Amino acid sequence: MNHKIRKQFAAFFLGCALLISSTPFMAQANPSSHSVANRFTAKRAQFKQTIKATARPYTRTRTTYPASYDLRSLGLLTPVKDQGESGLCWCFAACASMESNALKQGLGTYDLSEVHLGYFGLNGVKNPLPGLEGDTITYTGTYAWYENGAYSGILSRLMMNGYGPVSESDAPLSLLPSAPSESLAYGHNVLTLKQTYEINPGNRKAVKDALMQNGAVVCGMDSSVLDYNINPNPNFNFETDAYYVANSEYPDHDICIVGWDDNYSRNNFSTIKPAKNGAWLCRNSWGTEFGDYGYFWISYEDKGINNDTVYSYVVGPKDSYKKIYQYDGGMRDGYGYENIKAAANVFTATANDELVAISNYLDPTSGTISIYINPSSDNPASGTKVLSQKFTVTHSGFETFALTAPVVLTKGTKFSVVFTFNKPVFLHVDDDDDEESSDGAYYVSDITAHKGESFLLEKGYQTWDTSTDWNCHMKALTGNGSTLIATTAKSGSISILWADITGATGYDVFKKDASGQFTPLTTTPSNVTTYTDSDVTLGTTYEYKVSPKLSSGQPVELTTTGKAILLAPTGLKLRKSGKTLSLSWKKDNMASKYAVYRKVKGGSYKKVKTLSKTTFKDTNVKKGKTYYYYVVGIAANTTKSTKSIIKSITL
Repeated sequence: MNHKIRKQFAAFFLGCALLISSTPFMAQANPSSHSVANRFTAKRAQFKQTIKATARPYTRTRTTYPASYDLRSLGLLTPVKDQGESGLCWCFAACASMESNALKQGLGTYDLSEVHLGYFGLNGVKNPLPGLEGDTITYTGTYAWYENGAYSGILSRLMMNGYGPVSESDAPLSLLPSAPSESLAYGHNVLTLKQTYEINPGNRKAVKDALMQNGAVVCGMDSSVLDYNINPNPNFNFETDAYYVANSEYPDHDICIVGWDDNYSRNNFSTIKPAKNGAWLCRNSWGTEFGDYGYFWISYEDKGINNDTVYSYVVGPKDSYKKIYQYDGGMRDGYGYENIKAAANVFTATANDELVAISNYLDPTSGTISIYINPSSDNPASGTKVLSQKFTVTHSGFETFALTAPVVLTKGTKFSVVFTFNKPVFLHVDDDDDEESSDGAYYVSDITAHKGESFLLEKGYQTWDTSTDWNCHMKALTGNGSTLIATTAKSGSISILWADITGATGYDVFKKDASGQFTPLTTTPSNVTTYTDSDVTLGTTYEYKVSPKLSSGQPVELTTTGKAILLAPTGLKLRKSGKTLSLSWKKDNMASKYAVYRKVKGGSYKKVKTLSKTTFKDTNVKKGKTYYYYVVGIAANTTKSTKSIIKSITL
């Protein structure tokens, strides 16, 4: 590497290390976890040698926030899971976050595989995608890979490289101790990771912003004192499910933050209390028997949670992109170079492709993205410039930038992607260092870089640097004719959205009919890139096509599928009057009836009533008992919604 560029390392804390099996609670659920617990205690000592993540400043999209917020009430969470004796809390939290984001965007309900992400995150892919040949991840732990923890930074890189997420049914938790098939590494994705936000948890407004914008977020906590054999526990109030650690060196378990309450009383905590009110609503991966059906509260002041980095995931449809041009197949975190004013990757088109997006791993910055055709071997910012567009990044993490216009490439064409920054930056790279594994880690990340692949240009210099020691994180993404997004904002309708295409004077919208032919729905003007189809049958999946009206260039067709669903009932309320518990919820015009489910605390849910009204009075109740309810909508054609939020009340 040219000596003029000084390398820095900003080590990221391997947050979530460690897992549920180290808690006595899990020992109660599974006695065999005792044999595993000591392993994690030893691992924690290793992680003490690592350094806390230093997420960069975050620009919020809001200036005010509600005093309380709960993703459960919005129907934006999938069911709580149980990681069992595995150490995959980091994968369970990441999957829960992505599942929540998919719901938030109207992409549908997903059950993602934690085993798939954990295995390939720590063991690598034996037959990697093109461009990542020679980049390897080798697991070096003493114990089974699924008994060790890790953190979201590994998963972010894994999925941005095109490996996952896949469905739980492809690699279920029950697969352990076996490993998923190597054939599942790629080609089976059900979603595409597009963005990650890395946020300092001490910046509460930034965390709240990410929650409201993207859904559930991932963060680590110190679970080392969450001992169910100590009651009362000074850190955990069993009555209120409130947790607070006043002194902690590092987190050891990943969870999801799913809401907050600024007025949550400090008196709800156990004998060790925070100084002020306010707490995060969190979701665990220890099953519904933990806390309040898998949920609990952590004080804003908790030291464990404030010693980690919050990760927020943004996903897209599985077929968002057809191909990834890339070089960064390693998993080392935080390595990079300072005072960088420009960076580039040079690729060669392997087919006739159409570039539609560019991604990169960045801290908050701004500048210009340019694409050149046939650049010279020593200057990636040469040749024919075919695209230039401004960009701004407001958070640390991966960002995907949709191009303002597709760039058509022919097979064999050499092209470069160049980022020019308005101010010099610290740029993260995929590094091939002599010290391959961070202290406390149990995997080795090794990359193969070649000169002429990646370039850096330092402030004060005119010559680009290229090396065999590192590659840049930028990727070039090609379209596949499926860049439409289908969402459901209202029961009984499907809304399709697409990006504006430069030069289009309008858009023809089609839907495939029963005979398999696309029939016209409408033509929108050039400034309208959305259409809502209300002529749908609940439970049915439809295929749509959008053809832009272009005066020149190759014709473009965008296709997608969307399923007409019945949304979960909202606004569930409970109240008691005498010996009766009354329920009410908001009407959905597409629901012809509703099924009410109930259980007594400690029992199981049973359907107690099916009715057409949006109210129900339960008289079969006993004083002193706590009852839990949820409601499912049912359409005239028997299509069912997902369940509403669960609410409880004590008579």
